[in-house]
Amino acid sequence: MPVVGPRFEARGAATDLIASTEREVLYEGPANTGKTRTVLEKMRILMEEPRFSGVRQLWVRKTRKSLTQSVLVEWEESVVGGDHPCIRGTAKRGTRDTYYYAPTDCEIVLGGMDNPDRIMSTQYDIIVYFEATEGELDEWEKLSTRARHKRIPMGSDPGGRPLFWHQLIADCNPAAATHWLNQRAASGKMRRICAKHSDNPTHDSEDQAALDALTGARRGRLRDGLWVSEEGQIWECWDGRAMTCFRDDLLWDRADPSQGYRFDWMFGSMDFGFRHAAVFQAWGVIGEKMYLVAEIYKREKNIEWWAGAIERQLDRWDLESIAADSEDQGSIDYLNDKLGPMAGRDEDPLVVGIKKGPGSRLAGFNQVNDNMGLGRIILCLDAMEEGPCEVSLRRKKPTCTRDEIPSFRWKKTKDGQSDKEDSDPSCDDDGCFAMIYADRWRWGKDFTDTREMRYPPGSLGEALDHAEVWDQDEEAADELVTSEYDEWGNQT
Repeated sequence: MPVVGPRFEARGAATDLIASTEREVLYEGPANTGKTRTVLEKMRILMEEPRFSGVRQLWVRKTRKSLTQSVLVEWEESVVGGDHPCIRGTAKRGTRDTYYYAPTDCEIVLGGMDNPDRIMSTQYDIIVYFEATEGELDEWEKLSTRARHKRIPMGSDPGGRPLFWHQLIADCNPAAATHWLNQRAASGKMRRICAKHSDNPTHDSEDQAALDALTGARRGRLRDGLWVSEEGQIWECWDGRAMTCFRDDLLWDRADPSQGYRFDWMFGSMDFGFRHAAVFQAWGVIGEKMYLVAEIYKREKNIEWWAGAIERQLDRWDLESIAADSEDQGSIDYLNDKLGPMAGRDEDPLVVGIKKGPGSRLAGFNQVNDNMGLGRIILCLDAMEEGPCEVSLRRKKPTCTRDEIPSFRWKKTKDGQSDKEDSDPSCDDDGCFAMIYADRWRWGKDFTDTREMRYPPGSLGEALDHAEVWDQDEEAADELVTSEYDEWGNQT
């Protein structure tokens, strides 16, 4: 007798997934909603459909080994059974490359993104990335170029040429709100189908009790099916859906890009590094909002390489200045030499060091969080320049600032609580600090906490707490500023 699991019953989102025809589908939901079983049932239907001869499917996970331990067990034991004709030969699950079904000449190719050469060398009609939150956008886009096998007809175009159906399915539990899958679905590039526990007839009170016992971000993701960020996140106001856009959204006229962008002015920011990532960002300002329109995120690149990369961005964007960490004055001087008068630019320093003082880190964290809450900071989803950082990919590290934000968290105290005075030193935070410098340069060139004091001690601004004082009588205001401070409140 074949070993087959509980009889499958399509409900709710499972019905939607099986009937879906969109090229890209995000099939998401809490744990134990039957997502993987539903995907596999759809794959079985396609494999056994007599009309679709020669269909090729590709199933992947981040590693081939993880596919063996999860998906293939479900397939063989619950969906088709151990004696199904597609399970032929002596190969075990861990070494099997394919399932082949002779009646329809259908082949299911198995692989992992840890060894993509074999699976990327051919074409497929349908591709499934199981536990897709483990994957990278770059992997997804490369896989999409392989979905061009022509075995499932879908009519013809106006010229009479035949059309064929292809689909890529991302199967996953939710992750951080800023994950590229969530962003891709929110932008309309994928159809989002949300599974619920009611879709799974085998979900019982014991299963639910285990999920009810979860806490924090795990509870939000695995029990409630929410794209939520990590516990102890510093920038609690970050909303990956509301605070992102595409560059084209910022054009005067999307139909005529030659008219340029709607920015009032532009500037840059920089956090230096070598083993840690160095990050350059270009920001465009429209009213009170600042938009990250270009970002370079690289490890193990020397300062000469950075000078060339930044110069390419200067040629593209009209940046008034670049705010950087004042503690790396050597790098600032080098970039100013290479990018300033020697390159035919203005005599004034292009790269300017942000001064820091006691409490400056916390003040920077707070101000960015406040401005996120006010909707003043927007990140373009297509901001990345110079390609993804290969070193970061190998080390499984963030490859852009959006990757860092959900894990940019408070340092823990001895009793495990969040110490809301400083960040966890183990965080990848290079892009976050480049954004802090940008935010401070945009809203005030010192690190005084703007919610407590914006003006120097003894100044007219401090007395009246009103910025218009400076415009009404700048000379009088200057006379009242103590000799220890410049006009921005920085100690001289």
